Parts: sequence; C-alpha cells; structure tokens
Amino acid sequence: MLDINLSSYGDYFPVAFFSLLFFSALYDLKFHKIKNSIVLFIFILGFTYQILFGKGFFTSFFGALIGFAIFLPAYIFKITGAGDVKLIAATGSFLGFDNALISILATLIAGGIFGAAIMLVNGRLYQLIEDFYFAILNFQNGLGVSAFKIQHRNNHSLQTHHEKSGQYKIPEKRVQKFPYAIAIATGAFIAWKY
Repeated sequence: MLDINLSSYGDYFPVAFFSLLFFSALYDLKFHKIKNSIVLFIFILGFTYQILFGKGFFTSFFGALIGFAIFLPAYIFKITGAGDVKLIAATGSFLGFDNALISILATLIAGGIFGAAIMLVNGRLYQLIEDFYFAILNFQNGLGVSAFKIQHRNNHSLQTHHEKSGQYKIPEKRVQKFPYAIAIATGAFIAWKY
C-alpha cells in the first residue's frame, strides 16, 4: 500500500505562490500588464492549497470573490486594470477569506503609499492634491463620480468649464498608472505574516 503524506508538501505552496506574485510584480513593472497564465496558476494553486491544507474550497472561493467584488468598481472607473482585479481575486483564493480581507486592506494602503511616492518622485504630488480638491468639489455639488470626464489641459492650467456644466474635470494626461501588482504582492505578504 502506498502511503503518501501530503502535509510534507504544504510548505512548497506558499513558496510557489509568492514566487508567482513576485514574477507578476516584475512583469507588471516592466510591461504594465499581468499575464493571465500566471493568474490562472495562482488560482489553481490557491484552490488546491486551501482544499488540501487550509479551510477548504469555500474559504478559497469566498477569498477570490471578495477580492473580485472590491476591486471590480476600481476597474469599472478605470482606476486599476483588469489584470489587477484578476490577480487580487487569485491572491484571495490562495489566502482564503479571512486573510484576503487583510490582504485587500494592506494592498489598498500600499497602493496609496506607492502611488503617492511615484507622484512625488515625478513631481506630480501637487496635481494629486489639486485633483482630490476638485473631487471633493464634485461630491459637494452632488455630481459624484460621473463628473470625472476627461478634458484637455492648456498651458498646464486646469480648464474646468465649471460655469457651463458645474463639473470639474481632470485632464487625461494627469492620469498616471503604476504597476499595482507590487501593491498586491505587498498586501499578500503582510496578510500571510499577520
């Protein structure tokens, strides 16, 4: 009779998981894209790990679902890319529901810190503060998120047309993307260590 002790293999799963996340972060840094094949491997790894060594299928499923549900609006409003949504869902499948919540919170904080640091290095922190101010004005005027329509920028001064439409608009060239897989990997690592 063949006696296989699966528990001895359990330590390899986190190593593979974080290796794939690290590769995703590097790939996203270089190409501003997350490979679907890596996301698929993380999903397979996550479900397998939770079923064999964790709390089971449903904790993996709901971990993926909560990541997808929280990041989907960010994709809809073009704050993140589709790859980021898929990667956070795959990360949730590995971490399970409880740790996925911690990972998402840590990811959002890390993303904010990384984003502000990148804008500071590129000299765009003032623009971020200005855009935030206009966002507050939009919400104050009851215009909500739909008020953020892209508009041209002339001579580096914000053109708002507030008098005509009541909307403050953020110019398209001020939108700056950064590789969010780095924040996702950071959030996952914090959740795993927590």
